[in-house]
Amino acid sequence: MLSSAVLLEIPSFQCSFVLAIKNTFIDVEEESFVRPPRRHSCPPRARKSESPDLSGFDGDESDYAEEDQHVLELQQSFKQEALARHEMVLQQPPAMPFPSDFEARCQEVRERMACLSTSDFDSGCSTVVPHREVSEDMSTDATVRSDVEAGCKLDSSAAPFVPGPPKGITFHQEVFAVADEVAEVLRQHECAPDMHASLSGATDDEGVTTLTMMLGLEHQDRSHELLSLAKETFFAHTNRSRGVCLIGYKKTPFKTTETGFTSSYASVSRKRQACRQFYANGRCRYEKECWWHHPETVSSINFVVEICA
Repeated sequence: MLSSAVLLEIPSFQCSFVLAIKNTFIDVEEESFVRPPRRHSCPPRARKSESPDLSGFDGDESDYAEEDQHVLELQQSFKQEALARHEMVLQQPPAMPFPSDFEARCQEVRERMACLSTSDFDSGCSTVVPHREVSEDMSTDATVRSDVEAGCKLDSSAAPFVPGPPKGITFHQEVFAVADEVAEVLRQHECAPDMHASLSGATDDEGVTTLTMMLGLEHQDRSHELLSLAKETFFAHTNRSRGVCLIGYKKTPFKTTETGFTSSYASVSRKRQACRQFYANGRCRYEKECWWHHPETVSSINFVVEICA
């Protein structure tokens, strides 16, 4: 530590003298700084990348001379390829010119298309004139329409055709087709039973299909196996996309009878408005008072097993 000289003045009625303090240095020991050890969880410090030397370029002039030569070779190859493509274009034969009557031909085609697109057929457009007998009274002024015109005309008042799931008689026919497919699967079994399907009592609301399996005495003990195969096939061949839903598919869709089993099938309702309880369980607690949609058409299949001697 550096001290400065201080001059003190004493009053005159006392002794006066000058006190001088020389500069002195005080040595203070510096504490040694110890860096704490780095924790294992701390990432190491990234080293500073050395600044590149911008005073000049690395390498000698011979390296750049080789690069310039390579660039010149590439430019020369590009020029040769361009010249070759140009020569190929020149060697191609010239395009065929349009015929002199091209516009007339196009106009003729347009007129023919316009004649075909018109709703009324006249003598200038229709080359086929059907033979039709007319009445003896030729005094009428009404025009006689040909069969071709009557067949091409559409009735604007007719209801549009909207495809949808089968209903009514069409639904019963689809259920009969399912029974026929099950019969075909059973015929391919090693027992090869005789199968017969019939549709009876079909109305717009209900219908009954009877599927009869005639089995010989030698295969009587395998009737349970064939019944299980028939149930599995019925379950696999009915779904919503086909338009035939197996009622009670989550519970007991097949009810055992003395001669086989019976099952019920329903037409498809709108997915967001259908009564899921009826389709899944086979019954609805609210029945007619349910505000969800129930199927419009229901059909039953009676599977009958007959043992033939």
